Amino acid sequence: MASEHHSPNWSRRRLLGSLLGIGVLAPFVAGDRTRSGDTFVLRYTAHIPNSHGLYTRVFLPWEEILTERTGGRIRWEHYVDRLLHGALDGFKAIESGITDYTHGYATYQPGSFHLTHGLQLPFLFSNPAVASLVSEELYPEYWKAEYERMGVYLAHCDTTTAYDIIARTPIRVPADIRGLKVRSTGGLMADIVRQVGARRDCGRGDLHGIPTGN
Repeated sequence: MASEHHSPNWSRRRLLGSLLGIGVLAPFVAGDRTRSGDTFVLRYTAHIPNSHGLYTRVFLPWEEILTERTGGRIRWEHYVDRLLHGALDGFKAIESGITDYTHGYATYQPGSFHLTHGLQLPFLFSNPAVASLVSEELYPEYWKAEYERMGVYLAHCDTTTAYDIIARTPIRVPADIRGLKVRSTGGLMADIVRQVGARRDCGRGDLHGIPTGN
């Protein structure tokens, strides 16, 4: 377990964004990036393009607020468009020191974050805003220990809207999905796909190595 690192000059925590099936969580890890006088330069990385709403409507406004409230003492380097790592490698990028703040997807980690995966159960929340608030309220008591064992600390939760199924044939009643191949992540979401009689299709990330045999 990584602990907070205290250098002679300063200490800070790395930020990590973690997407659930229904939302994005953001934790911190110990480490240093760059310090110039009283200014700290941190690195933000993302697999999304710079035109994506998560970047333009979430991160950039948050960055402006942080810059204003710290009097410009915290500044950011931006690396988007999968420049430094892909969507599935957020946790590795944090642990290896590639980044200070990124998106990490708990839904792609079925072997970890067991309580967090419970948020993927259907019909729990009326809208994404409620889901985000509930997620952050639950974190200190129920999730904090598991995240901190991985050396990360929650910064915020950004919840997505419900997922849609896009199919070539109409799905009007639950029985219509039986036998269809449905792309899903692992863990709880894969269990739900199987329970409704569909077949889990491998994700795009699983397909990358097929043409080359890797």
